[in-house]
Amino acid sequence: MPIAVRYIEVGEGIGVEMIGEGHVTGAEICDALAASYSDEILPIQKYQIWYLSNVESFEFPEKDFQRMVSLDLRASQTNPSIIMAVVAEEDLIFGMSRMWEAHMEMKQAGFETMTFRNREDADQWISEKMNKA
Repeated sequence: MPIAVRYIEVGEGIGVEMIGEGHVTGAEICDALAASYSDEILPIQKYQIWYLSNVESFEFPEKDFQRMVSLDLRASQTNPSIIMAVVAEEDLIFGMSRMWEAHMEMKQAGFETMTFRNREDADQWISEKMNKA
């Protein structure tokens, strides 16, 4: 499976870790995202971290990008306090993630988002944001 999903207990909530490997498509990202926004998980979700440094090839058509933004916007109406970090070392994925961040900001989604080149910086950022909450 190109996207592995792990749920991590965080105090009275849940963190979601999405790990991409090999060939990853936008449809697979959207499907993993939709699952993480289930009625049981979304209200108690504290953060998401997308670790995409092991992705070897990436196929993300515009329709999937728009679906992803739509899923995030709907989820942010229910739980606007989710902290979202993306780790992407490869330039294409890093750039796509930054475009997603800009869309989320333009649409005024409540999520705090940030893209990183390494996991350590992402983990530290999430930890700092969680400690402020």
